[in-house]
This record gives sequence, C-alpha cells and structure tokens, in this order.
Amino acid sequence: MNRMIRNRLLRLVSLILIIVFIVSLVSCSSESDEQAKKTINSTQDDTDINYSSVKSYFTEAESLLNQLPDIDFDGAELRIAASDYSTVLPDSLSDSYSLAISYRNYLVEKKLNCKIVAVQPAESGSFIDTVNQQNSSEDCCELAFVPSGLLPTLITQNAVADIGMLPFVDLTKSYYDSDADYSLKLGSYTYGVCGAATYSPENEYCVFFNERIIENLGLDSPVNLYRSNNWTWDKLLQMATSAYKDIDGNGYFDENDRYGLTATVSDSDLIDVICASANQRYIENTPSSLTLVYNNEKTSSIISTAQYILNQEMFFGDKKKVNSQANGLFINGGSMFMIAPLSEAVNISAMKNDFGLVPLPKISSEQPNYYTMLGDSAPVICVLSGAKNTDLAGAALEALSAASYHSLEQAFAELYMQYYLRNETSVRMLTDINNKIYYETVYMLGSAYAELTQYTVDIVKNAVIKGGAFQSGYRAAETAFNKFIQSGSINLS
Repeated sequence: MNRMIRNRLLRLVSLILIIVFIVSLVSCSSESDEQAKKTINSTQDDTDINYSSVKSYFTEAESLLNQLPDIDFDGAELRIAASDYSTVLPDSLSDSYSLAISYRNYLVEKKLNCKIVAVQPAESGSFIDTVNQQNSSEDCCELAFVPSGLLPTLITQNAVADIGMLPFVDLTKSYYDSDADYSLKLGSYTYGVCGAATYSPENEYCVFFNERIIENLGLDSPVNLYRSNNWTWDKLLQMATSAYKDIDGNGYFDENDRYGLTATVSDSDLIDVICASANQRYIENTPSSLTLVYNNEKTSSIISTAQYILNQEMFFGDKKKVNSQANGLFINGGSMFMIAPLSEAVNISAMKNDFGLVPLPKISSEQPNYYTMLGDSAPVICVLSGAKNTDLAGAALEALSAASYHSLEQAFAELYMQYYLRNETSVRMLTDINNKIYYETVYMLGSAYAELTQYTVDIVKNAVIKGGAFQSGYRAAETAFNKFIQSGSINLS
C-alpha cells in the first residue's frame, strides 16, 4: 500500500471516529434534566470479587456487626447521597482501601438484606442541589455523606433530620466519635455523626518534616519528640527558627532561602490549625443553652503561638507567597516543616530527600493528647428530613459504622505504605494522627449561625492578626452572645 492510499485511509478512519464522537455527545445531551441530576451507581456482583486480601482487617468489625440485631429489609435499596461516591461505593477495586470499602458494603448488605446504591451529583449541578432534590422527592435517600463544610448550608434549609431520633442507633458505641457527636449538636438536636464510617485520613492535618535538614542540623527527631510527649509548638518553632538560612546570600527573604516552616493553608486558617491542635473549646453545649468557655490560659497560648509564627522570618506564609507554593518549597528542600493534610503525601512522595510525618504539636506538654484537624471535605453522615424509611436509615448507619471500625484504617495504611510513604514509622503514625480528631461546634455548625463564629473564632483571630485586646473583646462577645441565645434564634430543642 503506497503512502498516499494509507494517508487517505487514515483520514477516513479519523473522520468516522469524529462522527461517532459527535453522535454520542448529541445522544447524551438529549437526556432529560431529571436523569442528569441523579446518577445511581450500584455495587458490583460480590460473588465475582476476591476479598481474601482484606478480610483479616475485619475481625473486630465483624464481631461488632454480629452483635447488632438481624433485620431483614427484603432487598430494599439503601440510597446514600455522596459528593465523592467512591468513598461510599468505589467504582474501581484496584487498591486495598477501595476493596475494603467494597467488602464493608458487602457485610452490611448481607446483614440487613439490602442493596447499597450511591446518589451522586451531576457534573453540571452541585451536591447541595442533589441533596435538596432528594429531600423534596418521594424517593429520598436514607443517608447522606455530607462534606462538613456544606453541612451548615443544609441546616439553614431545614434539610437535616435529628439523628438522635432514629431507631436502632446507639451513639455511645465505640465506632462513633463522641467528641464529634457533641460538636454536631445544638441543644438536644443532633445534625450528624462522625466515626468509623466517615474515616477520612486524606483530610487529616499533620506535620511533614524533611529528614535530611534535621539530620544535617543535628536536631532531635520529631518522631522521638512525639513519642516522649515533648512534641509541642514551642519545640517545633525552636527547631524551625534554627533552620532558617539566607541560602542565596542576597540579604532578604525569598523563595530561594531555606525556611523552618510553611503550610498549605492561609495565615488565617493556620490559626484554626493551632486551635485544633490545642483541642480548643469555644462553647459548652447543654440541652437548654450554649455558653462561651474560651476565656482561659489555653486561648492566651494559642494567640501568642500564632502571633509568633506569623511574624517570624522562618515562616514562609501569606506575606511571602501564594499558598500553592508551600508544597513546591517543601518538595525542593526549602522548608524543614510543612503543615498540610495527609493527602499531600501523594504529591511529595517523589521528592528527593526522605520525609516523615507526625501529628500536629501540643500547645503544651501538659496537654493529655495530640489532636488532628480535619479539612472541610471530610464527611459527616446525616439523615435528610424527607427520608421515609427511617428504620433502614438507622439500622444502616449502625451497621456501616460497626463494619468500618478499624478495618478501613488498616486498608488505608497498606495503600499509603505501598505507594506514598517512605518507611513503616510513617505508616504507624497514620493511626496516631487519626487517634484524636478535633471537633468543635463553631467549626462544624458556625456558618449556619454567623453569631457562633462572630463571638468566638473571630475574637481570637482579631487578637492575633490585628493585635486587638482579647479580654475586652471577649467580654463584649459574651454579652452579645448571651443576648443572641436568649433571643431564641437557635432552636435548642
């Protein structure tokens, strides 16, 4: 075949492929709006899946699941709305974590005789639109895995039911996070729950460190400091200050220097990270009232720590960069420490120098535990106010939580060890980072009621960023907050 004929055939084949592609687009665009807003993904045929590699992770979870009552829902669909449905119903089983989620679902389906399906938002819509559409339909989802940052929006739309009223649910069980449940309440109304079923390690904040810089400077290992209960903000900042160096010798601070600390969050959000690490409580929540409780020594330590970081040359923050540069700076050996969600391990896994990770520091060595901040994408499980089958919703919430207990955590560790982390020490840190997650009412629900944030977090940030007097700000906030609560603007029953 000569070259001319071959070229003509190639052009003909290309033309046919283009025509087929255009026809497929037209066909897709002709779908009804209703179909475009709702996409249901069903589980695979479990008989065709080999779960042998993950079954050992479920010993404890299956024991807890077997303790729950056997309820037969006669093959009913358990519909779950999720913005990232792969964490509820993975469409690929190519790694240990996805396979474990699938096996978790298999156990729940077997226990309740139901079929899990996931309702995901269409690309042209939003998760909020999808949830609202479900909430107003006769075919409402039983459960919704809502990104915590979007939960307040649903609350203001009265789209979320009180989980405390569901049958079969026992929030005292070990597979729920009691701190989260406390912080997801206003009065006696529980808007959502967190625990084993919402395990979201990629959204958990930690401290990455450059092992070569630490070794070259002869500094203590952050891992050893953590294990000896001496991993504090004071120690981190002492190390970070010693690491700063004007590498290019130009006499001023730029991206070519070596910094002690950087972060993938804004300077303002870094204050939230410090509050989380200190397990800062802003509000005491009782069935009849909300009270401010943050006028204490811990708050003073948070303010002084944040002020020090934001005003030191060793910190590569908003004054020197756009946030997206933090990751590149750390990868290229330009910073000893980086505060970031665990998901950054995926991006820095190919960096030249070895790296490790530890939990966020304590505000003081007297603090009993290390705490971890969650990003806004981390899910909260809710029940939509329009849900009809509350028996299935309650039983499924309990079963999903029990079947997820410690099992997903082990599968995730295997995944990160295989692809992203450098050593077993870092893998073991995953469990420690996930051990104590920070939850607080004003962060979980604050944007639903602006006053919750206005009289708490904003007072602290004003003292840090603007140098405002904290005590006078707190006294004014307390007076205004009490009037707000007494006005009945928040329904606490």
